[in-house]
Amino acid sequence: MGTNNRGPKEQVRATLALPLDEVLAWRLPVKPEGSKKLLELLHQSRDEWKRAGEKIEADEDQLNDAVYKLYGVTSDERKVIQDFLARYSSHPVGYIPREEEVEENDLASD
Repeated sequence: MGTNNRGPKEQVRATLALPLDEVLAWRLPVKPEGSKKLLELLHQSRDEWKRAGEKIEADEDQLNDAVYKLYGVTSDERKVIQDFLARYSSHPVGYIPREEEVEENDLASD
């Protein structure tokens, strides 16, 4: 069994990813009303995505606080841990990519 190095945000992103061939098979609205509805859904989805990311970040912070307290980690030790993670993690703690980055990364993998 392999190790999963992805954080919760990356796991959610991978779960929500749609296959490109499925997306390309979608029929897009022709009428302006349909386009407006589609744009509304896009904005709603982005808002939900942002709220979910904020919730995950808050939960991660609470979990980290509990673990630090459980193991008696001092504030100096905590700073060392956070500096280490910021330097050696693929993304800094609490990182949420901008829309442009997601689109560029998706295009690069095709």
